[in-house]
Amino acid sequence: MNPRLRAILIAIGLVTLVIVAIVLVPRGVSIYYQTRGGQHVDYVLRSVEGIEELVCEPLPESQEAALEEVERGVEDLQQAVRFNRRNSQAYYQLGKAYCLLGEPEKALEYYQEYTELRPDNPLGYIGLGFAYEALGEEEKSKEAWLEAGLDAREFNAMGEELSKVEQYDKALQWYERAILVDPGSGETWLDIGKTYDALKDYENALYAYEQSWEIDPEISTAELVDGLKRTGDLNAVKEILQQMLTNFQSSEDRLLWFQELGSAYSSRGEYDQAVELYSQAINEFSEQPDLHITFGWAIYESGGGL
Repeated sequence: MNPRLRAILIAIGLVTLVIVAIVLVPRGVSIYYQTRGGQHVDYVLRSVEGIEELVCEPLPESQEAALEEVERGVEDLQQAVRFNRRNSQAYYQLGKAYCLLGEPEKALEYYQEYTELRPDNPLGYIGLGFAYEALGEEEKSKEAWLEAGLDAREFNAMGEELSKVEQYDKALQWYERAILVDPGSGETWLDIGKTYDALKDYENALYAYEQSWEIDPEISTAELVDGLKRTGDLNAVKEILQQMLTNFQSSEDRLLWFQELGSAYSSRGEYDQAVELYSQAINEFSEQPDLHITFGWAIYESGGGL
């Protein structure tokens, strides 16, 4: 081979190696630090009880070892960003880390960096939403979560899981997020009412049932009636049940509504109305023995004879 050509090829090869080293080595080092820093953060999220990964909340001051672990993670992740300004995963991990350190303003900055680099990934917007929540900016939280494609169902699911293990206060937080995203979710208001019932906070439970009933009366009538009965407001109970029986002719809950309304009439000594109601109910549910029994008692109490 021509010596001159050989020299040119060697020079081209060396230049190529230098360019590859300049491009790839920093990226490789960045990934190394990002992985190590992320391990510190994830270890804390897994090991500290009561910390929810998605939520932007600080570690308790008593968790000194965990806080130090997060700080070591931040140092590594900052190194990752220095070596590669486009390392989106490092920005995301920094967002989580600063939430744990109780600095949601910084967390917000890093989540914003992540969403700029990965605009199609919902994780960044979810993180933004919780960072805004930690800063008390509810409307921006809502915008971020909607951008992530979340709706009330996702937040409801988290609330239901927490309710199952009787973590009612945390469940309410998730239900409140669901209402923020979709104030017109009758199902969420119903779940809120049930949670307040479990906490024996009957006033707030009744308010939530009323909200649910205004949106979707068919799913929440039974709970609203129970709440009103606790207050002794039988007039409201009768009005609601009469309305439901008139407006929802094919509902699966009609038998229950008949029974509740008949009980309300009987409780007030309105036996003639109870007799008329039970007669109508038996026309629809002739094979329900309980109806025949209560119908008989209503006839007896109204003076119809044994």
